[in-house]
Amino acid sequence: MTYGTDLIETKWAGQKTLVSKKIQSFRTKLWNEHFQLPLEALEDPTDYKLWHEIEFIANKNTSIYRSLFGCYPDNEMKTTRELKEMKQKSSL
Repeated sequence: MTYGTDLIETKWAGQKTLVSKKIQSFRTKLWNEHFQLPLEALEDPTDYKLWHEIEFIANKNTSIYRSLFGCYPDNEMKTTRELKEMKQKSSL
């Protein structure tokens, strides 16, 4: 489904389709800003390679954030005991 009257051709699931130019531009600029990937790589938001790259970047950024700032609670804490230990170690 598309919204807007200014449509452009792009890819969706590897197939050519028409989408709103404003929405496509917003998404690609936003993703380019956050993931620093070339605009051409962001054309098809359903592309497996793109999602793999985004996941890689997100995991790397999460690791950097954890090492610099810590995080509470965190998905790395799998049990209540681990959560309590982290809470005791921190000033939270």
